[in-house]
Amino acid sequence: MIKDILIAFLIQIGSTIGLIILFGFIINIVTKIFYSNFGSKALTVCKATGVFGTPVHELSHALFCLLFGHTIVELKLYAPNDDHGTLGYVNHTYNPIIIE
Repeated sequence: MIKDILIAFLIQIGSTIGLIILFGFIINIVTKIFYSNFGSKALTVCKATGVFGTPVHELSHALFCLLFGHTIVELKLYAPNDDHGTLGYVNHTYNPIIIE
């Protein structure tokens, strides 16, 4: 019985980590194809499409910050930064629960 539980656990962990790695490779390949197709205009295309997607993405982060009791310190829905490669961000803080 313990052996069966351990095997099931290892299969689930392996499947989960395997899927994360698989999707990471797929994203890497698609990104390389994107940049090879658009060449020097790739960054411009990312910024142009990011105008629509980035605010939605950052608002979803902000929503979960609020749902989990985090304090939003700074919210940039669209602020491209070539130095960091970011298009927007949510800075937040929280008070960890200390159990004594």
